[in-house]
Amino acid sequence: MKSFFPIKTATACQLKWTWSTVFLNEGTTSSCHRVGKHLISLENFDQFHNTPEKLAQRNTMLQGQWPQPLSYMSDDEGCRYCEKIEAAGGQSDRQFHMQIPGLVPPELESDPTATKVSPRILEVFLNNTCNLSCTYCTPHNSSIIQRENQKFGRFEKNGIILEAGKIDKNKTDLYIEKFFSWLEKNHTTLRRLHLLGGEPLYQKEFFRCLQFFNENPSRDLELNIVSNLMYDPDKFVALVQQWKDLVALRKLKRFDLTVSLDCWGPEQEYARYGLKLDIIEKNIETLINSPWIYLNINSTLSPLTIKTFPLLLEKINGWKQKRKINHHFQTVFKPAHQNPDIFGPVFWSQCFEKALRTVAQETWQENNSYKYLQGIWSQIQISCINEEKILQLHTHLDELDRRRGTNWKQLFPYLENWREHVV
Repeated sequence: MKSFFPIKTATACQLKWTWSTVFLNEGTTSSCHRVGKHLISLENFDQFHNTPEKLAQRNTMLQGQWPQPLSYMSDDEGCRYCEKIEAAGGQSDRQFHMQIPGLVPPELESDPTATKVSPRILEVFLNNTCNLSCTYCTPHNSSIIQRENQKFGRFEKNGIILEAGKIDKNKTDLYIEKFFSWLEKNHTTLRRLHLLGGEPLYQKEFFRCLQFFNENPSRDLELNIVSNLMYDPDKFVALVQQWKDLVALRKLKRFDLTVSLDCWGPEQEYARYGLKLDIIEKNIETLINSPWIYLNINSTLSPLTIKTFPLLLEKINGWKQKRKINHHFQTVFKPAHQNPDIFGPVFWSQCFEKALRTVAQETWQENNSYKYLQGIWSQIQISCINEEKILQLHTHLDELDRRRGTNWKQLFPYLENWREHVV
């Protein structure tokens, strides 16, 4: 029998106890991928799951309160992402993960209020090597953006700052070695490992991970990679075969691939600059013909993607006729000027109504996805128009167009003439 998370206070979150996100090229960590990051010392790397900040957050939840943002992190909203969705009547990440059994840290079996525990889920951002420059991304997660900012120099206008950022490669290499050292000692207690980038398919550290599990079988581990899927289709077929061997030889329990795909059409190719949908579709066909892979699609809703998000839902419904696909979504919450709620509740009403009509609701997972999308819409419905952030969005897109030779006003005229759509 798989046990469920035992702590049932009003704010208790399984993620706070069982999940850690680690950014190796920054030397930082957080208790889930939505909250602010704080530093991990190289000397004490093995305690990344039990930093003073994470212990304090768990103690706060034991009291039934929401953890507050870290006071020294200017971009940290704490747990407000889930708090806002729940306050609006929707289903949050916190509530969804409380329904998943089998992820309880072993320490809670003897002490159901323990706060110093072992992670069951680890999400690792390996480095910033990437082949795309998504509009809401940063130099720390995209080497393409880093080079672009180096080429064009620092930009600052209307509160928008674009700069290359400082990444210490030598220090990153040290954190990478610390991670693999930790993995050698702990891979058998992990239940899920998420690998992100940049883009893992272009990172030597990702292939080092594959080799690690080939030499160190982890039969209870689910390995998930998050990919933009912009990869040569012929080479991708060969790569999928490598993954299949790891599962067939019981080196891993299962292999997940999560495709980052937000909408459909030229709007997607603008939002994830460098992406080509014809290549994505070929690689998805390979995945459709590989039913042993657990296939997920993760959609990030932003002002650039919501309009044609229903078109993606229609594509996914078609793919689902051939195989099971899980679909997850969230809004951009950093940078704030790319959160769709800056346009207020009326602006997106038709898009969300169409999306909610299109989302499949036949399985437990699909019903939860529907509730989650409802929660996002409910949260936007209680938002207010933020003209300062809209100006920042326009400023950011203008600068990207200047650099890339693109034209956002042609693709997204409703964002330029937004006042016509809010009455």
